[in-house]
Amino acid sequence: MEGGVIMKKKFSHSLRESLKLQYGKLPSAEVVARNFNLRAHGTTPVTQESVRRWMRGESFPKPDHLIVLVQWLHLNLNEIYDDGIHRESACQSEQRQGNACDVAISNGACKLINEIKHKIDPE
Repeated sequence: MEGGVIMKKKFSHSLRESLKLQYGKLPSAEVVARNFNLRAHGTTPVTQESVRRWMRGESFPKPDHLIVLVQWLHLNLNEIYDDGIHRESACQSEQRQGNACDVAISNGACKLINEIKHKIDPE
């Protein structure tokens, strides 16, 4: 399985589990989109279809949307990004494999996780 696909699946799993904890069951995409948009000040609203794709592991949210999700649902970024210890070597490994799309996703993920952590907890 390619790195981008793995990351999307991990994100999907983490999102679904966090939603179950928040709502007691897996809510519909409509409920998630509505509640997301109520919290997403300064970002573009999301559609039900975007939420469905996140929940199915078909796509990954934009950085500003991911920040909202992390803050709202307390998503564990280390789960999504292969634990902080292995993240850097995973990115380098993906670069060697040469799949341009997955390399871009992986490189973006490495930068993104640092940006999100800084925005959430600037220290």
